[in-house]
Amino acid sequence: MSAEFVNNGKTYRAFYFKDRNEVGNYYNPSGNSLRKQFLRSPLRYRRISSHFSYRPLHPILKIFRPHLGIDYAARPGTPVQAIGSRIVTFLGVKGDPGKLARIRHNHTYSTTYGHLQGFAEGLNLGDSVK
Repeated sequence: MSAEFVNNGKTYRAFYFKDRNEVGNYYNPSGNSLRKQFLRSPLRYRRISSHFSYRPLHPILKIFRPHLGIDYAARPGTPVQAIGSRIVTFLGVKGDPGKLARIRHNHTYSTTYGHLQGFAEGLNLGDSVK
């Protein structure tokens, strides 16, 4: 089975293929999986309280300084999950974000989770997460 659609003049194609184990997936014409690598967000949230920006006005200090992340407004204790699998490379406290965890997904991507209330019981540096 295959599908094709055009969006803003660009054509996208997908092909469904089952492997030897009868596990199906969609692929592009180059054979790369179209399955998403990362979750859209690491938690269920009400709103985004602070957006990524190189030059936002700090709400308390009233100065311009980079905010190189996204802050999600959620109730205390809301579970946070990694947006993708891989290795925990940092667990601890660091500056403005306070308690944070960092996960290295591959040679290109890592994600940092800050302003945390705590860490999952049994989670340690070097652990593999999914």
